[in-house]
Amino acid sequence: MCKDSMNLERYKNLNHDEHIVPEGVTTIGKDAFNNCSDLRKIEIPEGVTTIEDFAFFGCHNLHVIVIPESLTNIDYYFCGINWPYGLNFVLPNGKRVDGYDYLEERDKNKAQKEQKGEKKEEPSRENDSGER
Repeated sequence: MCKDSMNLERYKNLNHDEHIVPEGVTTIGKDAFNNCSDLRKIEIPEGVTTIEDFAFFGCHNLHVIVIPESLTNIDYYFCGINWPYGLNFVLPNGKRVDGYDYLEERDKNKAQKEQKGEKKEEPSRENDSGER
């Protein structure tokens, strides 16, 4: 395994079916679990905020990803182009959702947060321009 204190870069020869990402990792990098074909379940601890593209590429038997509340950025192609059949996310509240449903819901929530943030900023800009 190659990792620094923040980014999980690459696991080599991971040949067991369940894995827990170590504490202290904030990013699961591109190709981190590339072709870990025995991997069926991964638990991601609180503190991880990002899963990059192709992080789980070639993990054809991956069926469960337990995600933390801290996960705010998961690239669409985190499993590569073809997701494993039956991939589920276990949310912090214990609810299981299909991978596509999770990404769709995440995108909706992200858009709503951004929209709310823009609405809050607009009045302050108007006040600033009106005072000048």
